[in-house]
Amino acid sequence: MIPVTSSFSSWLSDEDGEVVLGLAGDLDTESEPEFELAVEALGGPRERLVFDMSAVTFIDSGGLRVIARTLTRLQQDGGSLVLRGPSPRVIRALEITRINTVDIVQLDPACG
Repeated sequence: MIPVTSSFSSWLSDEDGEVVLGLAGDLDTESEPEFELAVEALGGPRERLVFDMSAVTFIDSGGLRVIARTLTRLQQDGGSLVLRGPSPRVIRALEITRINTVDIVQLDPACG
């Protein structure tokens, strides 16, 4: 059983026919298993996946690993990933790891 952390939550929504995984709190090594399960719950190949990151307060290597694994799967399937509403702190972590330079990643500053 994977422990539930109090500093992370996720939810699914349908916005104009697009599946959005909403994320809130800390995307860190403690929440990594829970974040990974939320991504896996989305099911099979997708053309486009949206992570609403407007409520993410912190990200470290655990959260970045889940994003990197998601990118690998999406690249294999010909899909793309939209990171919506990341804070400047999250954007900086994406820049440091160069995730923002992967051609299938789109940073969308819009929130919701």
